[in-house]
Amino acid sequence: MQKVELIKYLDEAEEILARNQIDSEILNTRFAERKKIIGEFSAKILFVGGFSAGKSALLNAFLGDAEILRENISPETATASELVYGSPEKIVCVMKTGENFNLDLSEVENFSAEDCCKCIYILNNDRLKKLNGLIPVDMPGFDSGIEAHNKALMQYIGDAAAYVFVVDLEKGTVGQSTLDFLDEIKEYSHSISFVLTKRDKLSPSDVDKVTKNIEAVLSESFVQMPPVIVTSSRDSDCGEKIAEMLNKFSADELLLQKFSDKIIILLSQAIQALKMQLNALEFNSHDLDLAIQNQERQKDFIQLALKREKKKLHDSLQIEVPNKILKDVESALKNQIGTLVYSAKQGSSAFNATANNIIRPIILQSTQQNIETTFDEYVSAITNSASGNSPDPDSAANKMLDAIAALAKI
Repeated sequence: MQKVELIKYLDEAEEILARNQIDSEILNTRFAERKKIIGEFSAKILFVGGFSAGKSALLNAFLGDAEILRENISPETATASELVYGSPEKIVCVMKTGENFNLDLSEVENFSAEDCCKCIYILNNDRLKKLNGLIPVDMPGFDSGIEAHNKALMQYIGDAAAYVFVVDLEKGTVGQSTLDFLDEIKEYSHSISFVLTKRDKLSPSDVDKVTKNIEAVLSESFVQMPPVIVTSSRDSDCGEKIAEMLNKFSADELLLQKFSDKIIILLSQAIQALKMQLNALEFNSHDLDLAIQNQERQKDFIQLALKREKKKLHDSLQIEVPNKILKDVESALKNQIGTLVYSAKQGSSAFNATANNIIRPIILQSTQQNIETTFDEYVSAITNSASGNSPDPDSAANKMLDAIAALAKI
């Protein structure tokens, strides 16, 4: 498994640093964090698509035709469902309060998902076992405009390793909401496959015609068209097709796609620390004394700057940033006023879906942009306070960017 090798490489790098008596709290923390994230990584493959596109039916066919996942449930009760190999079989319900409790498979019919973030189905299933670390996730429809669906989707943004996009052939084509959502998920992963389903609802000639039309529209969003399969949950070979498609994903490759850049940056920082120590060995004792005094002065300056800037940062994150985000959302809605008016005439459901598709990407982009700008100003203020003896801005900026990424994900 690639994650074992990656952790081994990080262990070796830490050993080299320790052997050379480099004790950096920042590096030690980052090595520990990277190893923890890699060790806990699971390659989650999200099945996404419009409401009632047939995602649950496809996954039930994959599991062996038993209706493990509830189908045709109301939008309000839909929640994300992870499929994990293991025994004894049970359902782990992860609640909004952070607590978990277990259900028998037979109890799921009477379970209300209102206060549930997601359900983890532990299943002793051969096809799940053969996925070798891949975890399929059944997601609520993205175009319902219902708050619960957005929350289910948002908890996986940045966490999903790959996507299976399910498109209903009965629709005849792919709508703008589908293309907008496709653009969103491409920001987080380029590992995407498509399933065109419900082919049993159309004649063979219509299936061919609609398939070509959908592929033509989708191809405009990619340099190279991802894999596409055409099936129906009622086909006898549907489960095998889904299994074959999932097994084309590699958990190791998905792991490297998500973490290789961060690992390279971390190892580069470790190498830089070694180079700095090598340069320090060339100093005489007088140089070292001056360097220590200089660092002590920098420390005092930074402590004063931190104290001064702390309240400004807090006020900015609590008041200014939310207001800027709301202004961005307001501006986006005003720019789309014609579209909103038209959708309102079609009914509340169409209006909710349109507003949802406008607001969600703006919130994501504006949150990251405004928080990043705020932290840049914070780092700049601290740096300028050091009276010409500025601390290492790259180190400070990298630490802040980690925080920005975490806040943007929230």
